[in-house]
Amino acid sequence: MAPFIQLGVVRIYTFGLMMGLSFCVAYWLGDVYFRRHNMRTSMSLMLPAVVAAGLIGSKVDGFLVLEAFLRHRRLADMSWSGFISTDYIFFGGLVCGALAALAIFHARGIPLAEALDAAPIVAICYGIGRIGCLLAGDGDYGIPTSLPWGMT
Repeated sequence: MAPFIQLGVVRIYTFGLMMGLSFCVAYWLGDVYFRRHNMRTSMSLMLPAVVAAGLIGSKVDGFLVLEAFLRHRRLADMSWSGFISTDYIFFGGLVCGALAALAIFHARGIPLAEALDAAPIVAICYGIGRIGCLLAGDGDYGIPTSLPWGMT
């Protein structure tokens, strides 16, 4: 676990670093994909819209899950961190980001099948983001272990 990198007086948080890296990788892979398939759009248009929609969607989803938890106290036997997990928040970001991307593809007249072929880019960038979660210490759940492949 390395939640930040200290460079003199500058502190760089690893989650933000990996999130930024995933955006850069998405831009590069998307640009390569669009050029290779002669698609009538660009990552300069696509990435800001998808990132903004994804971040807003994840926050909205997080608030909805929190509100549902507070409204239904019968769910109190669930652990707080288990209920308000990053998986729930990820789904909100994924759905809103995908809807924004599909709206741009539709507005540019790009067929749905061609648009969905770019989906592996999302998986690669999600993996980079999850490495950021791991480095920050978020999502390291489980019982203590002394096994060689275990984490503390």
